[in-house]
Amino acid sequence: MRVQDGEASVIGGLNQSRVFTTRAGVPFLGEIPILGRLFSDTDVQVSESEILLVLIPHIVRMPGIDPSNLKTIASGTEATFQLRYEDAGNGRPALALPDGSSEAAAPQPDAPEQAPTAVPTEDPAAQPADPTEAEPAPAEAPTPEPAAEASDARSPAVETRLFLEPAQARLAAGEQLTVSVMVGGASGLVSIPLRIQYDRERVRLVAIERGPFLSGDDASDVIFSRSIRHANGLAAVNISRFQGTGGANGDGELVTLTFEGLEAGEAQLRVMATSARDASNAAVDVAALETQISVE
Repeated sequence: MRVQDGEASVIGGLNQSRVFTTRAGVPFLGEIPILGRLFSDTDVQVSESEILLVLIPHIVRMPGIDPSNLKTIASGTEATFQLRYEDAGNGRPALALPDGSSEAAAPQPDAPEQAPTAVPTEDPAAQPADPTEAEPAPAEAPTPEPAAEASDARSPAVETRLFLEPAQARLAAGEQLTVSVMVGGASGLVSIPLRIQYDRERVRLVAIERGPFLSGDDASDVIFSRSIRHANGLAAVNISRFQGTGGANGDGELVTLTFEGLEAGEAQLRVMATSARDASNAAVDVAALETQISVE
């Protein structure tokens, strides 16, 4: 059985029929043949019921989590209900601290401003030494680098991209052409759902077949589904490995697309990867594919 996402399908049923017979009358007299009907009453009730089993499948996709979903949220009081994002702050204390403790608790970038104010009253000769002591402070300025690395949860440093083979797709009206959607620069790729948009006035997407890239040696380790809606010129492909089977690296063929030419001209084709994930369940940025199919 093959159904679309959200489509209802009746897969079975159960019919049940019950008959209830109730007889009431005068004892002994109601049991006399023929004459017993005058002294008794018979009531017959029929009950019928039908149970249908309906299957409505829904595709459950992994949620996309980005840094905005992990932000701290400050709520309101019991009387006032508010929901707002909490600011990251500037690293300075909210209350003014005493002079003795503020210098020790002040952040690193403010140290060069405090060092010249603490020395001039004691020894003017020591003033030339202060600039030399403040010189290492600029070296500590690049401290935001670890924070930037910690906030960046999108792991791959090498660009992962989609491309078409052959790069120049040409076909005649009424003929069919099969092209391959390839992925390049993958690192530990586990899941890569695809969304396909094409010019439905010039070409028709006939079929989508799974490629060998994520399959590896055992094709049973891959979850694959596709849906084509030519009325809108859209198609969706979900392809992923089971948890614990590891990710795929390098370049390879994800799917093959079979198009049929309808009308001469340049047909736009766009393939986008949504919610791609690696083996550590981190989001993977994949450059979209935009090209044209020439129909002659």
